[in-house]
Amino acid sequence: HEVRGQVIEAFVRPKEEETVSTADLRLHCTRRLSPIKIPARFHIVADFPRTPTGKIQRYRLAGNYGDYLLEEEAE
Repeated sequence: HEVRGQVIEAFVRPKEEETVSTADLRLHCTRRLSPIKIPARFHIVADFPRTPTGKIQRYRLAGNYGDYLLEEEAE
């Protein structure tokens, strides 16, 4: 949100043996979502940080996701 300083970011982990680009993701979202729902940034990650019980640690992605990053969309 431009006024509140919030932006939608998408973290994507492709299936094994598959590749995806941020351009592909943006095109997919543009065709299927309203403009306000399209993420401002896409991050392709190797894996998600998880708790011992397997839940995704979202706060670690929000803070420092560099350890998990495979590709990031240029701003």
